[in-house]
Amino acid sequence: MSEQEQNKNVELNKISVQTLNDKISNSIKPSIEETERFILFLNKKFNLGLADNLIVNIQDTSINTKGFFMPKEHKNHYQAEDKPLSYICISSLFLKDKPYETIAHELAHYINEMEGHKPKGNYHTKYFKNTAEKLLLKVDKGHYGYNLTEETEQFQEMLKEFKISPDAFKIYQNKQENQKAGSRNLLFMCECGCKVRTAKNEDKPFMAICEYCNTPFKQVEGQEDLG
Repeated sequence: MSEQEQNKNVELNKISVQTLNDKISNSIKPSIEETERFILFLNKKFNLGLADNLIVNIQDTSINTKGFFMPKEHKNHYQAEDKPLSYICISSLFLKDKPYETIAHELAHYINEMEGHKPKGNYHTKYFKNTAEKLLLKVDKGHYGYNLTEETEQFQEMLKEFKISPDAFKIYQNKQENQKAGSRNLLFMCECGCKVRTAKNEDKPFMAICEYCNTPFKQVEGQEDLG
């Protein structure tokens, strides 16, 4: 078979893939690509040596959660054939609220997991604080360890170096939940958005850790009857 005939057969066997973004601009794809591009930028800038077992996604979470990290050891981890994957989620509810800070925050969790720091329960430890600060975030202690992060001036200067895409996070989800009248149960949420309702118990307050994201359930204050 001649080279021309071989090229013709290759063209005939190609699969044409179209997405909604080929026709209209309603796609979350630019947000995924920007998240991955920023992670690769941080990896190169800080010489992080990231492994090839990370996946990122964008989905809705609780109205109090901007993102979460799920280690590859978790029973509900993502899988690529025989290789388990760690998972970074950026909340679709907060794509207009400093998404690059959220990406760096969750990447710090992945770096700690990669380096072998795998605490049970609350994972906003001093290891997390040190790692997040290396990524130029400001870290403060909150109710659940060192879980409060903010962009610093150095971080914002780094974003100029990165050259953020103006089209990356144009689509986002509304932050609203329907209310359901009549229920007086307390509402608790973990960082990945799982909800638990329980009756008030002053003697034994509800305490539990989500098996999906390995974070404690926190009461949603003032929202006992959220749907």
